[in-house]
Amino acid sequence: MKKVVRIENRIVSIGGDDGSLEEFDIAYFNYDPKVGDRVQIYRNENNVVISKDASVDSITLNFSSDLSTHVVNKIIYVLFAFFFGTFGAQEFYAGHKKAGLYSVVFCWTGIPTLYGVYKAIVALSKQEDEFGNIVM
Repeated sequence: MKKVVRIENRIVSIGGDDGSLEEFDIAYFNYDPKVGDRVQIYRNENNVVISKDASVDSITLNFSSDLSTHVVNKIIYVLFAFFFGTFGAQEFYAGHKKAGLYSVVFCWTGIPTLYGVYKAIVALSKQEDEFGNIVM
């Protein structure tokens, strides 16, 4: 598997698992490359085409779709997590709808209650900005 390791002045460096390093002009890419992207390199006598590895992309999309970060007020988040964590109120407040729905569905087990207390402790340990906000 090959991976983008550096981008400088239209030159993209791609590292291989074997420690090899190849450099290509950005024009060879059929997408906008970023450092860390896993790629496939296709070659023939005259052309080189570099594509993002679709199998890795689909896995990343599945896991990152609901794990994005949001800025929330620290005090409100902690209060939601501590008092209404059983129902995932802190997750809905932070914009994590799937996690909130899981909490509602499994509220009868008591697990979301423990998770809410845990999230309140995590939020309390975070340093807030000048407006009292934290990233969750």
